[in-house]
Amino acid sequence: MGFVSLSRVWREDMLTVMSEPPIMPQLTIPVLCAEAAKFSVAESTYPEPSLYGVTDGKAVGTYLEHKFRAYLGANYRFSPCNSAMGVDFPDIQVDMKVTSVRQL
Repeated sequence: MGFVSLSRVWREDMLTVMSEPPIMPQLTIPVLCAEAAKFSVAESTYPEPSLYGVTDGKAVGTYLEHKFRAYLGANYRFSPCNSAMGVDFPDIQVDMKVTSVRQL
């Protein structure tokens, strides 16, 4: 039996641990609702210069949908959106829509 350096074993174990992606929880409807509320509050607290003067509602909606998906993707697992189905979160059968304050 050969001698194995403890430091080498530790380095190999750490590389294994570091290379494994973290296990993220699955996105659910209750979690989506809670995160949407937090996201909305956060997005309302600072200006968004890239949207100044933009009158195309679809462009604003697409921007916010992508930003929200990125926000969720940092902490939750969910399938990518399926444009053919027209559903933003197919795992939980939820489609996201952005409405202008002018339409309320």
